[in-house]
Amino acid sequence: MRGHLTEKADVFGFGVVALEILSGRANSDSSLDDERVYLLEWVKGKNSVYFCFTCLFTLVNEISPSRSELTV
Repeated sequence: MRGHLTEKADVFGFGVVALEILSGRANSDSSLDDERVYLLEWVKGKNSVYFCFTCLFTLVNEISPSRSELTV
């Protein structure tokens, strides 16, 4: 890109931020297993329905930890 921002870069950046919010984790985390270090690679390897439910259950468990039966 060489310093030129486009609408595509803006949309991509928004998507990464949305994934970070949904998953509750950073874009990269070197403390995780090799296949989970980078958020985009981890999401790409998952079924989208599975990913959505995993994120939903993670958020529910963080909001209401007493309902720990909602785990994947």
